[in-house]
Amino acid sequence: MERRIITTPEFRRKLSRILEYIEMEFGRKVVLDFMSRLDLQLRLISEHAEVGRQVQTRKNVRSILLNPHNKIYYKIYPSRITLLNIIDFRRHPDRNPFN
Repeated sequence: MERRIITTPEFRRKLSRILEYIEMEFGRKVVLDFMSRLDLQLRLISEHAEVGRQVQTRKNVRSILLNPHNKIYYKIYPSRITLLNIIDFRRHPDRNPFN
């Protein structure tokens, strides 16, 4: 069953910062590749919500690795999936609120 995906303001803010960083450091093509990978992962989550790993410290929160540097955290509801946060481990590896 495909669920609707909702994003939190925190997720949108962090994604914006990550995209700015990638564009500044690596260029527009890498941003487009990143967005393509993000789109594929969101479709996967939408269709198979349980694909992500259960976060031990938070009930009903799962995570999925987007690439070696970024992880998406989301919560599953009956009719939707809420994207809670996206963490960039290159910039702040010790600032993960889900650990």
